[in-house]
Amino acid sequence: MRKSLLIALLISFSALSAQNFRVDSIRVNTVRPDSCTTINVSVHTYLGCINFTQGPSSFNRNGSNIEFTVNYTSSPICAGAISWPIFSINMDSIPPGTYTTTATAFLDGVQTNNISGPSLTVASCGVTSVKENSLGQLKVYPNPTKGNLYVDGLVKGNYGSIMLLDIRGKEVSLPLNFQNGRLSLDLEDLDKGIYFLSIQRGDERISRKIVVN
Repeated sequence: MRKSLLIALLISFSALSAQNFRVDSIRVNTVRPDSCTTINVSVHTYLGCINFTQGPSSFNRNGSNIEFTVNYTSSPICAGAISWPIFSINMDSIPPGTYTTTATAFLDGVQTNNISGPSLTVASCGVTSVKENSLGQLKVYPNPTKGNLYVDGLVKGNYGSIMLLDIRGKEVSLPLNFQNGRLSLDLEDLDKGIYFLSIQRGDERISRKIVVN
């Protein structure tokens, strides 16, 4: 009898805790994540007591699953204003592959709920589509560079999309200068470091690592 009562109390406490703090959704914010970049994920939560204290967040990769954990600590009195805190989690050195994602919320160390999120596909560094050879004849130079970067072999109006991404996967806005079959990009004002030039045409894509020094 006592054991049954204790279990009932634990279930009741967990349900009450979930009313105060729980995970709502998982979002992958990094565009085209790969194993060389920092992958940013946000865990969106619901908080029923605005005066509770936000705790740490973490992730754990176990095989093909990545689990995110978020925490809050309660107060003796619940201030009833509702909020939707967002936990921002950065992940480095995630091996290439496709992962399932889950997130678990804890209030005072007690699990309140667990959800499944979107799948996450991590590419190899600088990987391109299987049809890279059809665009592989493009010549990208000089590399490393201190100023202009040139791409030879493109046909104006038939090269799809061209993007320059920084090491975090964020697009760098640059004007494209196309003349006599050569595309040039002025990288002189960019910070030193590693960038990726991505050229896509239909379902074909190549990616080149560019070093600005």
